[in-house]
Amino acid sequence: MMQIAQLESRITKALDRIERGLEAHSKASGLMDEASAASSESGAVAALEGKLETASYIARNDAQAAQETIQELTLQLDAQGRELQRQSAQVTTLRAHITMMRAQISQGTVDGYLINQSMAEELAALEVERNKDRLELTQIVAALQPILNSEVPNA
Repeated sequence: MMQIAQLESRITKALDRIERGLEAHSKASGLMDEASAASSESGAVAALEGKLETASYIARNDAQAAQETIQELTLQLDAQGRELQRQSAQVTTLRAHITMMRAQISQGTVDGYLINQSMAEELAALEVERNKDRLELTQIVAALQPILNSEVPNA
């Protein structure tokens, strides 16, 4: 009987050691699971931070492009304003020459100088109009260029 009691004691001790080993293994695998979860979570956080940085970069570039466009349009508007002032001055000069020519015609005398001046002013006004049209066409082509250069998918 003594041997049976000893065997029983040894078996109980072995089962206790096995139970402690399983608990230790369970705790270690739990820590491993937590470590892998933390690792995957930190990877997800890093990926989200990368996406956030990319979105911020795109937003900054969009804002910068918009600012550049605003500056370009402002410069164009200023140039058009100056051109309008110049045209207005030419119209005023033309009107003055026409008034003088009418006065001379009513008196029966016509000054060739005034005729030449009027013609020169009219030519200058036509040149301004042509340049304005050329500028407008250049702007239209520049606006259409990105559309023309983009690839259109085959329909």
